[in-house]
Amino acid sequence: MPKSSELASPIRVWIVDDDTIFRRQCALLLQIEDGILCDRQFDSAEDLIEALKQMAGPAVILLDLGLPGMSGIDAILQVKSLSPTTVVFIFSSYFAPHQEINARIHGAKGVFLKLDFEDLLAAIRAESLKG
Repeated sequence: MPKSSELASPIRVWIVDDDTIFRRQCALLLQIEDGILCDRQFDSAEDLIEALKQMAGPAVILLDLGLPGMSGIDAILQVKSLSPTTVVFIFSSYFAPHQEINARIHGAKGVFLKLDFEDLLAAIRAESLKG
């Protein structure tokens, strides 16, 4: 008998991070999770925005806070205007409380440290149950 996650569509997740090794490792960790499909990766917010102009956005975008060029926080409003139903989670190696407040004001659903992968994974799954 198939698992319940095999019957439902996978949660599509895109990752935006300028650290290639981290981005690929995070994508691999997501791919081995049952019910999650990490089918796109970007090294800049600008590349993400261009992709969203060309195709439907995913259920979730994991957006690094400290990107070269356009920052993760600066990208949130554009992401939300191009793909209003996409949930944006900011993730970073570090952040201060004011950055979390700023990210949420701009439309991020949550802010996570990169080391808190299990918490981030739980948040992705929780958001998919709401939709």
